Amino acid sequence: HVHFQYNGMMLGILLWSAADIEAGNHYRGAAWFCILLNMKQIFLYVAPVYFVYLLRVHCGLDFTGGFRLCIRALFKLGVEVVAIFAAVWVPVLLTGQGSNALSRLFPFGRGLTHAYWAPNVWALYNTADRALAKLGFAP
Repeated sequence: HVHFQYNGMMLGILLWSAADIEAGNHYRGAAWFCILLNMKQIFLYVAPVYFVYLLRVHCGLDFTGGFRLCIRALFKLGVEVVAIFAAVWVPVLLTGQGSNALSRLFPFGRGLTHAYWAPNVWALYNTADRALAKLGFAP
């Protein structure tokens, strides 16, 4: 099924991005992650981790001996992120399809439990139920 192959490719890009960042290729890793976000917005939940990690490791954010931050590195990283998002979104916005694209990316009209929340809650419930049964707490 092409949907699952597409998801596998997205996970591959995520791993490629993380591997690049771990290897010290921060700009290339950040670029792959920006591309990934523009391909599948479900990876937004990982964005805060990338942001904090790159801010600390690449931009040198440090609070231990006072506030320290390399503005040049932050600026270069910011330019890269903005350029990638602009390359993707400017054509969409220029054709007047911005609101249409956003409503498809974040379909709140279907409810928040439509695709992502409900299966996760169900999986947590089943895990807790099985664990409690094994421990003898279930009837």
